Amino acid sequence: MGTVVLITISDVAVLLGGVSRKRADQISRRDTFPAPIGTTRSGRVWDDEQVRAWIKKYRDQPSTDE
Repeated sequence: MGTVVLITISDVAVLLGGVSRKRADQISRRDTFPAPIGTTRSGRVWDDEQVRAWIKKYRDQPSTDE
């Protein structure tokens, strides 16, 4: 089994093209967004690969919601 790379909401914001952490948090709460792997004292963490796959599927196209 491969290594899982965990990312924070700040990392998610960067992957989303540099949106604010608040906007990244809003997007991360969508039903289609991958569920967090867990929670640390710093907040929720996600599997980097799952988030990148979600971005490729849902965000690598023109968007009207930003």
